[in-house]
Amino acid sequence: MGGNIIIADKVVASIVHVAAAEIEGVHGLGEASLAGRLADALEDAEERTKGVRVKVGQDGVSVDLSLSVVYGYRIPEVADRVRQNVAQALRRRCNLATKVVDINVVGLKLKEGGGAAEQSQDGGEQ
Repeated sequence: MGGNIIIADKVVASIVHVAAAEIEGVHGLGEASLAGRLADALEDAEERTKGVRVKVGQDGVSVDLSLSVVYGYRIPEVADRVRQNVAQALRRRCNLATKVVDINVVGLKLKEGGGAAEQSQDGGEQ
């Protein structure tokens, strides 16, 4: 029996969000700056899920991720693991090829003397 299967961008973004959050060293997803939070609020909810933008095309999925990394982890290694996990998740769950995964590291989770502070890309603590 035939038919079409359409997977909404929001569903693809949710899969990407979960796959990125699974990686050790990722503190969280989403824009750390005020401008980024405003963009989150103004973006179409169908194409963005807290720090994730996806564009599904004929040649594959393009992903734009904004995330914070835990201090002490090597950022390039965390980013590579995120890319690999996102591509595998999209292939396994949706049978979609990944064209590109762009990663914007917008925050760093700092641990200071038993407490923790989060520093965003604009240098302020949150």
